[in-house]
Amino acid sequence: TGVEKFEQTAGTIGSGGGTVGITVATGAGTGTGGAELRAINSGAGTLTVTSHRGSIIEQASGVSLLTSSADITLKAGETTKGSTSVGTLADAINTQSSGAGTLNATAGSGGIFLDEADAGIIGTVTTTGAGNIKIQNLADGTLSSSGVVSSTSTGNIDLLSLGKLSLGANVTSAGGNITLAADTNSNEATGVEKFEQTAGTIGSGGGAV
Repeated sequence: TGVEKFEQTAGTIGSGGGTVGITVATGAGTGTGGAELRAINSGAGTLTVTSHRGSIIEQASGVSLLTSSADITLKAGETTKGSTSVGTLADAINTQSSGAGTLNATAGSGGIFLDEADAGIIGTVTTTGAGNIKIQNLADGTLSSSGVVSSTSTGNIDLLSLGKLSLGANVTSAGGNITLAADTNSNEATGVEKFEQTAGTIGSGGGAV
């Protein structure tokens, strides 16, 4: 029923640099509980949240902030994707990524919605079904990719940067629209905040690009 879930109603989870791992249910069971997050800071340690059949969302609007200089990985519907999501269109999961750490996420048809504080490296991000993907930064900084961003069906993909947008791997949808934008606040006059595609293929499967 989703009642047996992980819920962070107040406070901050901080590891001082150690690994943080949160898991809801198991692969062999039937539990559909999700994870409801607030502030988590793993420092230089990895931060991983896995819900086997549920979504990963904010516990309340605007309260999430996942901070790490290592990889941040959010896996909704790890065993059964269904309609699971990471964040929602109205309430994205907020991240503060730094260093060489990457932002990684998987979900079902509910989609993936991430708001990065400034600069960030997108790792592997995939929706199964028609889940949309929207990743943006909320302050000037380079939003780049090192892994594949994909929808296995007709999900739309939006990668939006207030600064530079640099793609180093495939961005693909099997039929959805793809929107890629740099310097979205149009406040840079030197040409540094540009769109660049350093590797990979952009493919929409018939959707608009």
